[in-house]
Amino acid sequence: MENRLARRIPCILILVLAGSYCFGQIDRAELSGTVKDSTGRRVPSARITAIQTGTGLLRWTVSSSSGLYDIPELPIGLYRVTCSAPGFQAAVFDNLEESVGHTRALDITLAVGGITQQLNGSSLTSQLDETTDTLGARTELE
Repeated sequence: MENRLARRIPCILILVLAGSYCFGQIDRAELSGTVKDSTGRRVPSARITAIQTGTGLLRWTVSSSSGLYDIPELPIGLYRVTCSAPGFQAAVFDNLEESVGHTRALDITLAVGGITQQLNGSSLTSQLDETTDTLGARTELE
């Protein structure tokens, strides 16, 4: 009886240890880095978006006050990464491959861009009469 138990203990130990080793496999990746401007200053509050091109999965984050960002737990695959901040041109990175258990460091440099504003004309409360120099409704001549 003791002999059978002695033979089974090593088998049980091997199964337990092998099982815990299998759980150690990770099918996720991570993307992190620093956002800077062209002079090397860090850019806070930049929006970094990662879109998995095969599935359309979208993950995003905002850079910290020191320009650092981190997007953890990304499924493996190809990504399109964009970074934007007010007053800067957007930066785009296509076909970034995330592999199993890998943390990719992607430092981003943003170029200064023009600030554009878009006004919606339908939100204006008064109308300009283009035939005269007055404001108000148009009157038709008979």
